[in-house]
Amino acid sequence: MNKEDYELLAYSILAELNLARHFPHLVTPSLTQRLEYFHHFKYSPPNYEPVDTVEGKTAVRECIDFLKVQPSTPLVSMHKRLTLAAQSLAKHFSKCIDLGTAYEDTCTAEERIAKYVNWKTMAGECVSIGNTIASDVVNTLLIDDGVENRYNRRLLFNKNATLVGIACVPNELFGVVTVIDVIGGELNY
Repeated sequence: MNKEDYELLAYSILAELNLARHFPHLVTPSLTQRLEYFHHFKYSPPNYEPVDTVEGKTAVRECIDFLKVQPSTPLVSMHKRLTLAAQSLAKHFSKCIDLGTAYEDTCTAEERIAKYVNWKTMAGECVSIGNTIASDVVNTLLIDDGVENRYNRRLLFNKNATLVGIACVPNELFGVVTVIDVIGGELNY
């Protein structure tokens, strides 16, 4: 993938995210299809390396149930300076071999985002590893396997969210690292 491909991936993720936010029930068929690729806790979709999951089908089913009753939330827009904040973490991750310790060398999401933009109501950040298809990035974050409080899902469906910054960068070991920064409102540029 070249630089333009990563930018296209970021905008495709924005489109998938807005589809999920505005029409949550339309995401359930693709999630239902995922269920057939599980063998116990291993997820083995075609054309991907198998992935060990923490919860297996349980997390996917719980996400489907959530989306069936989730009300529509307003669309979000891509924000240039917020994308720079996402790029700062994504570039840091692009050099990491052990992503489990990658956060140890960085500030919090709120601190990083505050270097680029001030927000009114909320700020947060999601990270997706290895997904090169926009719908897979969003679906993986919505499923939020192994995350007890479903932080990524709650952030992406936060009704106060208005702006996002999305950065996708290559990682030698994992393929792609995607960072999505989300804020509610903006005070200044």
